[in-house]
Amino acid sequence: MSELTQARLRAAVVAVAPVVVLISLLYHPYVTDFTDQAAFADEVAGDPTRWAWSSIIAAVGLALTVLLAFSLPSYLKATGELTWSFIAAPLLTAGAVLIAYIGPGSELGLTTAIEAGASGQAVIDAATRGSRRSSR
Repeated sequence: MSELTQARLRAAVVAVAPVVVLISLLYHPYVTDFTDQAAFADEVAGDPTRWAWSSIIAAVGLALTVLLAFSLPSYLKATGELTWSFIAAPLLTAGAVLIAYIGPGSELGLTTAIEAGASGQAVIDAATRGSRRSSR
């Protein structure tokens, strides 16, 4: 791959990644109270398709953010900055992976269970019961 093609791909990722993350945030359904598990399950059950698509879009945006983290050091290196870019890329990658695992992954599991006919409240109860056991 030529240097010009690589530069264009890096520029595209830098331009597109934040836009995709913004679209996922704007499309994501509003949640009145995350702490009320029954109300949260009811909100997801109200429109599980929208929840699933917003989670998928968020996962794609976060994957692009990981690519963005790898393209930024090349831009910084071109400007002469060699110290912080080496540290920033792995931290950005770790943060994006954690957010992708915690956010869209948990919502997709809940929406899939609701689409299959399970009770949203039962899924949340089972998940919180399992996390309480693993924290002991």
